[in-house]
Amino acid sequence: FSGENEGVVHEEFDVSPLVHEITSVVRTDDDILVSMEDRLEKLSFRFEPDIVEKVLKRCFKVPHLALRFFNWVKDKDGFSHTVGVYNTMLSIAGEASKDLDL
Repeated sequence: FSGENEGVVHEEFDVSPLVHEITSVVRTDDDILVSMEDRLEKLSFRFEPDIVEKVLKRCFKVPHLALRFFNWVKDKDGFSHTVGVYNTMLSIAGEASKDLDL
């Protein structure tokens, strides 16, 4: 990252460490002083749909946190959920509903 494009993830950039860092923030929801959303804000980079989709897939077993992340990121300037992101979130919700006694 440098200059004007600071904080923008480019395709040639290895997103694995970034996905790992975001996933760690989302899955660590035990900090009662700082919310997940506030910790995500402090990461200060622009979220891209491919990264969001990868984070959601890594949060498959914690659907309530995946949904919080999904809802938080949709309000970020310049971000728009893609079909892939929606499909991933729907898969997570579908799996979560299997665990409910309806």
